[in-house]
Amino acid sequence: MPDIMTMAKALGGGQVPIAATIVTREVAKKFEGGFDEALSHSYTFEGHPICCAAALANLEIFERERLVERSATMGKYLFDQLQSLYKYPIVGDVRGGYGLYCAVELMRDRKTKEPFSPTENSRIRNMIRTKFIEAGLWGLFGNPIMIAPPLIITKDEIDEFVTKADKAIGEIGTEISIG
Repeated sequence: MPDIMTMAKALGGGQVPIAATIVTREVAKKFEGGFDEALSHSYTFEGHPICCAAALANLEIFERERLVERSATMGKYLFDQLQSLYKYPIVGDVRGGYGLYCAVELMRDRKTKEPFSPTENSRIRNMIRTKFIEAGLWGLFGNPIMIAPPLIITKDEIDEFVTKADKAIGEIGTEISIG
C-alpha cells in the first residue's frame, strides 16, 4: 500500500477536471495543527460542484460494474496472451499482469537484455507506428510498446489486439533480422 496516491483522469471519467491525493494516516498527521503545519494548495476549479458530482457518479460506476476487479482479471488475461510474443527473438520483455497496463519491450538481445542503439530504436519506433497502424491499432507508439486498454475491454478484443500485435511484431523482427 502506497503512502501517497494521486488520481485524476479516471476520477472524472476523462470528462471533467478533477484530481485527488490520498495519503495514509501517518502522512496526514504531518499536516495537522495550525497554519504552519497545514498544506496550503489550491486551484481555480478546486471543489467545483459539477466536477465533484461527476467524480462521485464515476466512482459509483466503478463499484457497480466492479471495474477494479475486472481490470485485475482482464489484465492477467492480457498479460498471459502477450506471453506468446516471446516466440520472436526481438521481444525482450513482457511486463504487466497486475491490471490492464502492460508493456512489450523490443531488444537487440533478450538473454543479455541488450537494448537497441538510439538510432536503431528510432527506426524501430517508426516501424512500430507504421505496422501497428496498418494492423488497425492506434495509440502512443514507442519502445517499449505501452498497452493500456479501457477497463471494459473484452477477451475477444484482447485476442484481436494480440493477434494484430503478433503480426506487426513478427514483421518488424523479419525486417530488422535480429536473432
